[in-house]
Amino acid sequence: MDFRNDIRRARQVLEDIAGIPVVSSRAPSYSITSETLWAFEILGEEGFQFDSSIFPIVHDNYGIPNAPRFPYVKRLKSSIGSLQVNRMGHALS
Repeated sequence: MDFRNDIRRARQVLEDIAGIPVVSSRAPSYSITSETLWAFEILGEEGFQFDSSIFPIVHDNYGIPNAPRFPYVKRLKSSIGSLQVNRMGHALS
């Protein structure tokens, strides 16, 4: 399986259970790192508006130490435009 198919399947399951559109994402174990920022492009193309997959710390398995500590907008290369990135526990305004 690839990332795009995985998020499509997971999103469909959640939407079927909740009965509402899923527009937010968080990768397991905060697994979006400096090496996997390409995932944001796919999330944007798939219609996600928010993500909370980045944790601004140094860790051997996850984290982007220089990431902003507060919510920010990630500009995307695709025509989608942007994705709001939010650390868990912070509200987006």
